[in-house]
Amino acid sequence: MCLDGAGAPRLTDVCVEILDGVTAVLGPSGSGKTSLLNLLIGFEAPDRGTCTASPTAGGQALAAYWVPQNFGLWPHLTAREHLRAVMPGAETDGAARIEHVLAAFDIGEKAASHTGEMSHGERARLAVARALASSAAVLIMDEPLASVDPARCGAYWRVIRSELRSTGASLVFSTHAPDVVLAEAEHVLCVTDGKLLYAGAVQDLYWRPPSEVLARCLGEANWLTCDEVALWLGMNAIPGSSCLGNGEAAARRPEPPEGRVDLTDAAPRQPARTRALQFGLSTKLGAPASSRALGLNISTDPEAGTTSPPPPGSVAPVRSAAFTRSGETLSVCLRPEQVEICRVEHSSLVVRSSQFRGAVADVELEHRETGQVRVFHHRPAGPGLAPGHCVTIRTLLSFLLLFCGAGLSTSCDRSDTPRLGVRESHAWPVPSDGTRIPAVRGIALSADGTEIFTIDTAARLLVLDRNGTLLRQWRMPESKAGTPEDLTVLRDGCVAVPDTHYHRVVVFDRNGVLRRQFGTYGTGPGQFVYPVSLAEDDKGNLYVCEYGGNDRIQKFAPDGKLLAAFGGFGTKPGEFQRPAGIVWHAGKVYVADSTNHRIQAFTDSGAFVGVLEVPGAPAGLQFPYDITIDAHQTLLVAEWGAGRVSRLGLDGRLLGRFGSPGTDMDQFLTPWGLACDGTSRILVADTGNRRIVELRL
Repeated sequence: MCLDGAGAPRLTDVCVEILDGVTAVLGPSGSGKTSLLNLLIGFEAPDRGTCTASPTAGGQALAAYWVPQNFGLWPHLTAREHLRAVMPGAETDGAARIEHVLAAFDIGEKAASHTGEMSHGERARLAVARALASSAAVLIMDEPLASVDPARCGAYWRVIRSELRSTGASLVFSTHAPDVVLAEAEHVLCVTDGKLLYAGAVQDLYWRPPSEVLARCLGEANWLTCDEVALWLGMNAIPGSSCLGNGEAAARRPEPPEGRVDLTDAAPRQPARTRALQFGLSTKLGAPASSRALGLNISTDPEAGTTSPPPPGSVAPVRSAAFTRSGETLSVCLRPEQVEICRVEHSSLVVRSSQFRGAVADVELEHRETGQVRVFHHRPAGPGLAPGHCVTIRTLLSFLLLFCGAGLSTSCDRSDTPRLGVRESHAWPVPSDGTRIPAVRGIALSADGTEIFTIDTAARLLVLDRNGTLLRQWRMPESKAGTPEDLTVLRDGCVAVPDTHYHRVVVFDRNGVLRRQFGTYGTGPGQFVYPVSLAEDDKGNLYVCEYGGNDRIQKFAPDGKLLAAFGGFGTKPGEFQRPAGIVWHAGKVYVADSTNHRIQAFTDSGAFVGVLEVPGAPAGLQFPYDITIDAHQTLLVAEWGAGRVSRLGLDGRLLGRFGSPGTDMDQFLTPWGLACDGTSRILVADTGNRRIVELRL
């Protein structure tokens, strides 16, 4: 399908099918987003090709409703009359709903005002409110809320989400903001210079982009060839391969994993399962017969049928992360949250500059030996790197280590892997912090299990009831340098937080009043580099994990006196690489030795007991980030790299597993912490999905 313009085409060779749900049309100004929406609603017709857009209303009053860029408001009507004019049943029982929708968009006080008496932002909100009031089957919005105060946009998007859930409507909206796409959309169309570069799932494009250009459509990305992986990360990305792509090494190069698109020598695979958003057309190949008919099909060929293939660059919805091949080059995309840049005493990598931008920091690094310079994007808890610092780069991705021959098992469980018997699950989103939706990291329960304590990437300690309702909150004393990763509810009801980037442990009462703190920066007795997790024994002694080159456990008496220290940095038994979680039980301390992918046991005096493993039956842990013990005296482990929760016996025997990487209810993205009560309840800090998940066994 083509749409001509003055001097240059506005859209060229666009072939796409819009899917049921929420779809974002993403691109810079002038890219063709508005032109595509104009075709979708029927405001314009293509100059070549076909555009079939005939959604059926079903139970809704209207098939589709449009919010154009100029809002399309009626100057002779008041705000209240705008909603009354489109709302089904407004004359009989719509008065209360009209007032509710106006109030939700903070224009209740303007209900009797005409549009000429409203600000630009108020008119933008009224246009969206009117569309929602229409109860149309499909809402089409051209950059909704773009002119609204950013600090308030998050609340209005929550209203939109709530209305879509209650009515079952679909939404197609245009935007130039990747963060809005990530937060609100299931599917995305990337448009640039009138051409459609990508059509597919948002999560696929974010985690498994087919190219560097497409990767950057959804924000910052570290795109590395295998040579660059070897140089900057200090590892051979593909054993036995060469980035030059010639000769025997190239012949041995592994094929991309299932679902990965090779743009140079294969047509893109179609998704195995989709629900077509059909505007009166047949469903896509493989869609269930019961799929809801709500879609758009555009073709370059006037004779084309209704099942045109997706455009080049689309990818099948696969779950596992993978390297991408384009031509003879193998590359990997690492998002900022998958990279950790840590300060060390000596390294080949030196910081030239660091710009902290809140959610992401841009760090310019120089490689001493080669003189090469490049910028890495990472997501630190706060500013902390300065020019001249020596650093190392850690990738928090199990798939990268798999390609490096680290000997890990794959994230695909075998059919004989025991399952954790989860009978139901629930999820709660993390409460917003202004326009931000922080990610939850640490999670703990009160002694009676009635209150849930969490800490997030906004340095907030949140206390929720057992149903996920926010009861109270407070912030860490300082957070400019970074935010903590864990917290523990102590026997006396106080809350202890390893304040990672301030090299101390902070203790609050249950209401957030600061009670005490201890620790300073250093590697000596009682000092910390990066304290990250802690546990308490039956006598009130605290065991604190730390990493940062001084990876060890320190034991403190209730009065803060240092009693013991054990461990050290390394891979040998009794040594650690980022001890990330710890729990005490019956005279022993169990430590989640994250980067060594194992659990180690010590006596509570610090004597090494052993690595938990059963000969011939390894648990195959992938970045265990937290550990706790349940009422059955078995260990529960949150595996950051595998997106799952595993149950182990005290001997290391695998007893059950639940989850895989992803965004569905039975999946997790980089789970950071977990907690359990004395019943059959497990709570998981599903960090990458920005939610708390409750599992009932």
